[in-house]
Amino acid sequence: MSVYDRDYMNDDDELGGGSGRRSAVGVLIFINILIWIVWRLAGDAHPALYNFMQEHFQVSRAAVFEHYRIYTLFTSAISHIEPEHLFFNMFFFWFVASDVERVYGRLNFFALYFFGGAVGSLVFIATAQNPNTPVIGASGAIMGIAVVAAIFDPNRPVSLFGIITLPLIWLVGMLFVIDLSHVLSASNGEWFSGMVAYAAHVGGALGGYAFWRFDLRVFRSRGRGHVGLLYRLKRWFRPVRKAGADELDVPRELPREAVAQRKASARFASGSLSRQSGHSKVDAATSQRVDELLTKISREGMNALTDEERRFLQESSQKYKK
Repeated sequence: MSVYDRDYMNDDDELGGGSGRRSAVGVLIFINILIWIVWRLAGDAHPALYNFMQEHFQVSRAAVFEHYRIYTLFTSAISHIEPEHLFFNMFFFWFVASDVERVYGRLNFFALYFFGGAVGSLVFIATAQNPNTPVIGASGAIMGIAVVAAIFDPNRPVSLFGIITLPLIWLVGMLFVIDLSHVLSASNGEWFSGMVAYAAHVGGALGGYAFWRFDLRVFRSRGRGHVGLLYRLKRWFRPVRKAGADELDVPRELPREAVAQRKASARFASGSLSRQSGHSKVDAATSQRVDELLTKISREGMNALTDEERRFLQESSQKYKK
């Protein structure tokens, strides 16, 4: 994340600063490059476009609290001017992001990216001495994703310049400590040094940790019937649906989840015994897959089943009953 202001620029400064769907990582890299190209096309040659980008793709305290451009908390997280800023951000993003997307899913990954970016921007504008000082860049969002990646796979080896290899959690921890030390050592009241907004880095890292710690996923993840804190808040505003006698879906109440798993496993196990006793209406392939899914339930729980697997067990259960 870098600080950018007209006062810092001179005439020699260069403006640049499974379903078939594309991955969230690829989409975000493409968007960041596209916005960087627009900044490059602006500059002195297109003052109207340049002013538009300044208003809508960089964030400051004045922009958010005086002009009410709250959306700049998010658009600034896909905005770069200097080419080296873009390159290093996107390289590190590509390096740490894929595992997080695989765990959280495509839509939740978008939510994590922009949540980390927004928290980073908020921390910066809350501490900047000048309300008109803007900040841009994906560094806050990327630090948030890096923290989650380090939590998911702390011992992933990382090679620094081909010389030193260390665990990912050490690298992320070192980056956080460096950013925090710059913030705490600031002597002029501004939480940035030169063109680097260290406060935004710290805020993004804290945002990523909060997203993981409080499970702020907005959308369902594969194998899970709930989405954490937002799911629990949503339950306050709608009645709890009671599962029917033959319904396989896990009841909505979280405390009953383990009980529902045991009941479903017992129900399918009894169906399997009936099949072994001589029911000929179930073919061998169906029987084999039922046994495989029962093993999956006993090993990982009911929430590990996909919607298609749940439907398959529902239909198989009906056959056993007949």
